[in-house]
Amino acid sequence: MSPFDLISWKVFNDIAHWVAIIALGVWGYLRTKDNDNVIAVKAVSSELVAFIKASTDVNEQQNTRLTVLEEAVKHLPTEQDMAHLANDVSSVKAQINGLAGLLARMEHQINLVHDHLLNNNKHR
Repeated sequence: MSPFDLISWKVFNDIAHWVAIIALGVWGYLRTKDNDNVIAVKAVSSELVAFIKASTDVNEQQNTRLTVLEEAVKHLPTEQDMAHLANDVSSVKAQINGLAGLLARMEHQINLVHDHLLNNNKHR
């Protein structure tokens, strides 16, 4: 063997070792990055699941509140109901005023009867 073959073999062997070490370093770096990415994706995924659950709970609470509010509003009187009620109140007020006048006349008549009875007993 010639000295050139041994030197070239050693140079190629050294180059191959360095290439293998660099390839392993790059592969290790990329593999570590993949693991970091997997960990980050899992963290984001768990945060997303927690956010979705919290959002769902809040949404359900709001739906319950809206349902209660809709039921309460459903039973409120409408403008037409309020107009009928105002007319009915006015009618009742007029009837009460009429009855008050009637009671005033009846009171006057009763006072006249009392006066007549009191005055007739004195004349006897």
